[in-house]
Amino acid sequence: MVSLKRARMTWQATGMALLLYGMALLVWQGTFPFHDGLASYAVTDSLVRYGRLDVDQIHWMGLHQNTPGPDGLLYARKGFGVTGAALPLAALGLVVPGVGPVHMALLLNPLLFALAGFLLFVALAKAFPALTTRQRALVVLAWGLGSPMWAYTKTFFSEPLVALSVVGLLERLITFEQATDDAVRRRAAFGLGAWLGVGMLARTAHAVVVPLAVAAVLWLSARRVARADVWRTWLRLLTWLGVPLAAAGCAVLWYNWARYGSPFTTGYLDYETFSAVWWRGIVGQLVAPGRGLVWYIPWVVVVPWGIRDAWRRLPVSTLFALGAFVVYVLLYGKWYMWHGGSAWGPRFLVPMLPLLAWLWAPVVRLRPRVSGALLALAVGVNTIGVAWNPGMYDAYLEREKGLDAWFDTPVFFDPQYAQIPNLLRIGTFETLFVVWMQDGRLLWGLLAPLLGLVGVCVVSGVWLLRRGGRGFNKRMLAGITALVVLGTGGFLVQARRLVSPAYVAAAERLQTTPAGETMIWHNDPDHVEYFLNAYKGRARIHGTFVFDAELRFGVERLLALAQEPLGVWIVGTGPKARETNALDRLASRTRGLVKDDTRGWVEEAFFDSLRVAYYFDTDEWQMNPVGVALGVDGTPLIRLERADFTPTAQSGGIAAVRLVWQALADVPEDYQVFLHVLDANGQIVGQSDGPPQNGIAPTSGWRAGETYVDVHAVRLAPNLPPGRYALRVGMYRLDDLTRLSTPSGEDLFVIGEVVVDR
Repeated sequence: MVSLKRARMTWQATGMALLLYGMALLVWQGTFPFHDGLASYAVTDSLVRYGRLDVDQIHWMGLHQNTPGPDGLLYARKGFGVTGAALPLAALGLVVPGVGPVHMALLLNPLLFALAGFLLFVALAKAFPALTTRQRALVVLAWGLGSPMWAYTKTFFSEPLVALSVVGLLERLITFEQATDDAVRRRAAFGLGAWLGVGMLARTAHAVVVPLAVAAVLWLSARRVARADVWRTWLRLLTWLGVPLAAAGCAVLWYNWARYGSPFTTGYLDYETFSAVWWRGIVGQLVAPGRGLVWYIPWVVVVPWGIRDAWRRLPVSTLFALGAFVVYVLLYGKWYMWHGGSAWGPRFLVPMLPLLAWLWAPVVRLRPRVSGALLALAVGVNTIGVAWNPGMYDAYLEREKGLDAWFDTPVFFDPQYAQIPNLLRIGTFETLFVVWMQDGRLLWGLLAPLLGLVGVCVVSGVWLLRRGGRGFNKRMLAGITALVVLGTGGFLVQARRLVSPAYVAAAERLQTTPAGETMIWHNDPDHVEYFLNAYKGRARIHGTFVFDAELRFGVERLLALAQEPLGVWIVGTGPKARETNALDRLASRTRGLVKDDTRGWVEEAFFDSLRVAYYFDTDEWQMNPVGVALGVDGTPLIRLERADFTPTAQSGGIAAVRLVWQALADVPEDYQVFLHVLDANGQIVGQSDGPPQNGIAPTSGWRAGETYVDVHAVRLAPNLPPGRYALRVGMYRLDDLTRLSTPSGEDLFVIGEVVVDR
């Protein structure tokens, strides 16, 4: 009978998880709404692509979310929990056709949300057996959809993972308190340590609840054994609890050491401290109009009426739940940004909400109508938070009210600036913050399969909740699981294709480039996740933030990268002219913009508004001093001092020359440089024409005595036969094609030959 009851509970909890997963996908966004999440994901991406911890692909973010390590590379300050948990998903995204690593990683929080709902349902069944299935489901829905937790499934924040660890901790503590068997208590103690470790990995400050959990275990165990056996029992249980907890603690210390060279250095900056006015942070988190818990979770006001019943059944678990919540309020009330910045509700209290929902459960049984009304109100309030990006509210305050949305006190304490009514007022259908709404357009090609997937989750979940698994077997569960997995995969394929088609097209071109020979400079921070999701290669990605000719962030790092003898793909610059784009200017100093007539690429490619251009460089130059003067009508203007060349290439590879020019006089007009690749019959099989340094240094700006390094490159045809091919260069006026020549009349020069191999 007990086994049957447990099986029914498991089926019902599974239905609860399916229901929550479907509701999380319905409002899924597929991007990082805040930089905190992007910083955490950048570590995941770096690990799965290169096995490294640095976040150079978001170097443009500077110190906003990251801190340089002793090696000069940039590292994210966030904990390893979310980063590590997302590794399997991101790795799948790199190898499974059609989907992307970013979208796969962003499934993490919906999955954690569903798993936490499963465990919370189980904890409620263990603690309050008098609750009906419907009442347990209402409590879980109150936590899942009637609190800010729902909004955090759209992010890559640590809140869902910490919340899962809290639910797991609560369920294990309930089991420990109810257990009469030593083996059960030992397993429960181990689970307590494991869940505490998970929370600490996600958020180091979560260690503040460790003393409460240890005290609960010691108190409960002391009540069940003879006085003479207390110390032996404590030692045994603390060992079971301490092993996984110590492992997590060592992992946190290792992560600090790997990034910053010291196990006790977290990377947080001097101003990121517990320095807030304490009473203001406490009041702000609980009741202030701008972030107060009571405004976002209306049912929380009746939680005190459930504490008495919870205390009668499980006093230690109840005391732990209250203590953990109070400790979090006190801890983050002192944090300099107690409100969580761009966030929905009191962000730092969100992981503790399962404890409040558990304490509220007796009220649902005793006052079902009041509880139902409060639940409906709470779901309505939090629908606002999942429908629109809270960042839109921040921008509104700054633009319309002249307020700093993060640090001006009236934002949080003056009712006229309260987040809930203001976000509801400025939000429109066109600004819905969901993946199936892009630039004010409803993507039916994405919404239709999503609704089908959500329908499968909701219908299956409700059926399992109502019937408790009766008439339902493992084969049916396998079928539903397959439908959910395939439906999720199909939805992600559509999302990748419809949301970022330009990046997908560009990524397909970049996939053909060997990772060890190139690196990618991406300078479009607003869409970096689109690129990371589309590109599945292993070439190193370096994120920059460039406005016109000024490098605003990461200048030293970018200059160092410019010296590496690797080809560079520049992605995301849009249709800006090369002469005014800082990345092009930097690349053109030492690299040649590849001309590719053989595959339909002339100099660069545009995919919608996305620009992709390839600059070639190598350290295998063969030096060739030339020292010939060129001019017009016998008047020397320019000397070709040296003409280095690549001695070898492959069919479909690149032949290049590095020309060193010196102006003998002020050059009055612009001239073009040409590079010809000639076969044994003197026929041109490859050609590149363009101004020096790709237009960055036009000859009309050359002054007497100055020297200019100029690289030109051409991609060879993929079917070019092996052999020796001559390299010929020269310079001409574009208007009439008149070439510059030597006093003896030479106007083109064979500077060497490239040996082409298969």
